[in-house]
Amino acid sequence: MFEKMVNQATLGRDLAEGQMVIIAARWILVLAGLMLAVWDPAAIGELRMQIILILGLAGANFYLHAQILTRKPLLPAVALAASAADIAVISLIIIAQGGDSSLFVFYFPALLVISVAFRPLVTVTFAGAAIAVYAMIFAGNFPDVDGQIVVTRMLMMAGVAVCGAVYWRLEGNRRREDEGPSATQSRGAGQEASVS
Repeated sequence: MFEKMVNQATLGRDLAEGQMVIIAARWILVLAGLMLAVWDPAAIGELRMQIILILGLAGANFYLHAQILTRKPLLPAVALAASAADIAVISLIIIAQGGDSSLFVFYFPALLVISVAFRPLVTVTFAGAAIAVYAMIFAGNFPDVDGQIVVTRMLMMAGVAVCGAVYWRLEGNRRREDEGPSATQSRGAGQEASVS
């Protein structure tokens, strides 16, 4: 199953269509994170960690953006690692703010980008990991946080991933229809040859 998820040819095709979405969304996350850090500054230690994490994301995004500008497609492993880093940084900032942070909303654009740029199996993997990490943050660590709120947030994260995956499937169907019947027939012939 994991081999199917990280199939380089499949991920490469997904990235060819979704790499600019990943880059643009990461810039939005960086800018919004910096704006929130400055708008409502935390204690100096927390603020320092937030700025370091956000600037780390910005530096990594400069690299990804440079790859595209030099007309080199992103490697699938790099794009997957960047998406995992987004989830990790959001989780670390939530932990640094004591768990009950309003910055959980940054999970939504991160999961949406993953779900519209990659196949549903990759989306399910990343969304499941993000939801599990968010649940572990609260499992016994922050007893004063209302459990219903945490469960509602996890359901919203799953909902965002499902909506993005549905969009990915609809957009893929539309592209296949635009390619016409000749592309569909040649793809079908190639699949029959690979099965036999």
